[in-house]
Amino acid sequence: MTDVLGNTGKSASPGAQDVRIERYRLQSEARRLVSPKDALQGCLRWPVGGGNGRVAVKYRRKAQYAFYGGLQTCGQIWKCPVCAAKITERRRKLWEHALNSKVITTTQYEDGAVAKLISHGWSLAMATFTLEHHFGEELQSVIGRLERAYQLMWSGKWAVKFKASGSIVGTVRAMEVTHGMNGWHPHIHCLFIMEGAGMRYQHASARSDLQERWHRVVGKAGGSNVRSLGCVFTVADIRSIEYIDKMGIETVYRKLDKGQISETTKYPTKKGRGDNVGLFGLLALSAGGGAEAGSLWQQAQVSLKHRKHIATSQGLLRRLGASIELSDNNLAATEIDDYGDELLAILERAEWDVIDRRELRAQLLNIAQSGNAQTVQDFLVEVGAR
Repeated sequence: MTDVLGNTGKSASPGAQDVRIERYRLQSEARRLVSPKDALQGCLRWPVGGGNGRVAVKYRRKAQYAFYGGLQTCGQIWKCPVCAAKITERRRKLWEHALNSKVITTTQYEDGAVAKLISHGWSLAMATFTLEHHFGEELQSVIGRLERAYQLMWSGKWAVKFKASGSIVGTVRAMEVTHGMNGWHPHIHCLFIMEGAGMRYQHASARSDLQERWHRVVGKAGGSNVRSLGCVFTVADIRSIEYIDKMGIETVYRKLDKGQISETTKYPTKKGRGDNVGLFGLLALSAGGGAEAGSLWQQAQVSLKHRKHIATSQGLLRRLGASIELSDNNLAATEIDDYGDELLAILERAEWDVIDRRELRAQLLNIAQSGNAQTVQDFLVEVGAR
């Protein structure tokens, strides 16, 4: 027999269980803050096709992974913690496959920076772009300046020359948004993928050129910044793909010592970033009674509604194939059966409604993580679904 919290000897580690519970808890808080007509309302709650559709509880033994079948997903990476985790993990795997993370050599630059060359014969570098912002400014206004500056950054003769001199094959751009004592802090991470050793002149020179250019275009876009802070440039390795893909939605479900659930349960949620908190951190504060945090999260959703989290340059898409640019909706879609998936339970609509109403969706998956159909059946009986 199991308990309602999902404790079972064969299930995922306590940290993984807590992560799943936290994601679903924050998703429930997000539902409270959005319109009743928002697709988030039915995400992993309503059966596909509506009506009396049934819900499957499945287990992929080779991956030790429990999941639902037959439920709708919203695919909203800025809003939904559950879909965001799924989208970023699947996109990371796409990139890992496309770039092939096997390191074949290392280049030492004159200033000591190291670039790892991957099997395509490419190397990586990353820059982060931001600008000054002030408490009380609307996010839409700050993002507008940031995006105008970024567009100016990569237009004109300077951009053509910089890309050519660095043998840049293409770029991957990610938006990150946090909030803190100085208000909204949006910033753009840009991963450069380069032929061979990439930046053929000194790494320090590339950084200086980028910082000077960024300082100029920010001014043209109506903003301001300190040269050394507005643009940070580093030579990177393949792990940057994972880092850049998770920016903006933040993997706030880090396991903490002594069984603490996640960094989102306290402020700030992201250590090493001052007092700034990400979008899902705002959701956690809102769930804890922070009305202002909830309002800020709603404001962010208005500003980010039509903005992509990840954007890949056309040149890179041509080299890697369009599949790397799968939409958030496709990446978040309900699992497609894989050979060997095991069916642990089928829930009729009335049974599923009990799980949904009692906010036990995460706990049921934690139980299913055991891969044992009888354990799942015992849990359903215990919570009154059967």
